[in-house]
Amino acid sequence: MTFRASLRDAMDTTDGLAYIDRVKAVVHGQLEELDSTAHIEDTQYFNHSAVPDFVMSWPGERGQRKVYLRDSYDSIIAGEDERYLAKVEPVLLALDTSDARAQRLSEDDVKRSSAGSGRTLVTDVEAVDVIAGAEGVALSPLRRLVRANFVRGARGHIDHDRAEMLVDGPSTLDSGLDQRDLASLISDSFVEDAAARITRTAQLIDLALHASSEDLSPSSSLVGGKLSLAELRHLLPWLLTQPEAVENVAFWGYLGSLMTFDDIERIREDLSDLDVTPLISANADVWEANWAYLGVSAPHRGDEPSITTSVGSPDPSRGYWSFESGRLGISIGDQRILIARNGQLIRARDNRSAASWEDLRVPLADYRLARVALHGIRRSITVDAEQSPDVRSDVEEVATSLEDRYYVTEATVRVPSVTAAEGMSSLLVDFGGSTVHSRAGASIKDLARTAAQVLHYHSPQLFAEVDEMLGGSPRWAIESRHQVEEP
Repeated sequence: MTFRASLRDAMDTTDGLAYIDRVKAVVHGQLEELDSTAHIEDTQYFNHSAVPDFVMSWPGERGQRKVYLRDSYDSIIAGEDERYLAKVEPVLLALDTSDARAQRLSEDDVKRSSAGSGRTLVTDVEAVDVIAGAEGVALSPLRRLVRANFVRGARGHIDHDRAEMLVDGPSTLDSGLDQRDLASLISDSFVEDAAARITRTAQLIDLALHASSEDLSPSSSLVGGKLSLAELRHLLPWLLTQPEAVENVAFWGYLGSLMTFDDIERIREDLSDLDVTPLISANADVWEANWAYLGVSAPHRGDEPSITTSVGSPDPSRGYWSFESGRLGISIGDQRILIARNGQLIRARDNRSAASWEDLRVPLADYRLARVALHGIRRSITVDAEQSPDVRSDVEEVATSLEDRYYVTEATVRVPSVTAAEGMSSLLVDFGGSTVHSRAGASIKDLARTAAQVLHYHSPQLFAEVDEMLGGSPRWAIESRHQVEEP
């Protein structure tokens, strides 16, 4: 049932007190629907000239929004509410719009009543119905952001027609509203911070659906800054189910520059039933995490929810990135690689597995070795890098000069990093725990490749598939590759 219909039912009584209680209950419920994060206080007043009907606040934030209920637009004008209440920057909500279409506010009315009250919102039940969206209809990210910011940050006069322009957003571009007009509409209708968030979302939707790689080049004039978690929650799930956006590879790389992997991990519950491959693949080179884990892929039961995508169901044999069980991972065959920034999301195995040095010589050929723990039958030796950038020759010398068969329980390898102080990150490969850990952080690509290539050393096929999916070997591996012959 719409807000307007609910109010009409609530008003159908001759009992004055019941009328007030029923109307305020409906309005209270609608305010909660618009913004579930707000605390709504009922002042126990109704239609008072100076005391609001509701006071809205947000836990952990300063400031509040006072909501005044008015019978109609005519009563707002007659009481000069915008002028007298300008200091409190209120929401003035007209409950009856039966005559509104025949008696629209003229431009002179708007200018006169809005003078000195630039952050006051004047709206009505029809506009609220548009902002809230039809029951059961999936909302676009733009509509979600407009709805979430409406009570908190909308301003000016927003009636039914203006509300429709706001929630339609980029779809109105085809009917003559260009990006500058849309940005102007949003900035006129919301306070600065809310307008910035909504405008950026509108621009990103347009880029995702229409931009070419040339439009997304570094020299282009594009929206910038870092996306908030609220923006990501509204935007990402929707984009990942749009065929045009999924196929726009250049867009996902650009979008990745507006966030970090930490941000994605924080909203992982919002992405739990989605194939996030477009986003991860485009940013695996630059996004950094701290942990990788190699384990067995759990088979799906028939009653489990499947990963969905707008371009059809992913082919499990090819592998795809998803946040199943709250952790980013990719399953290939019977193996699953997990990636995490937050170490609490990764649980290492509790065993004492080791790999023979002979088996690891080729898988470790792409890496500079910083430390290797060798365990033989008669002695154990740990080779550390003190001055040398690579201890491979030292390890080879120990392994071949002493009559023993050596096993490696853990090894530390080095990979390039754009954030580490020395330009290199160290990855600790723990064969017993089946983990790869970088205290300083390393790219998702390096963590996943290392897990597939080194931890799963006995099956080159897994590494080949992961390597192909991540775009092949990075340049550093090709340039520094050691020519290792089988012993």
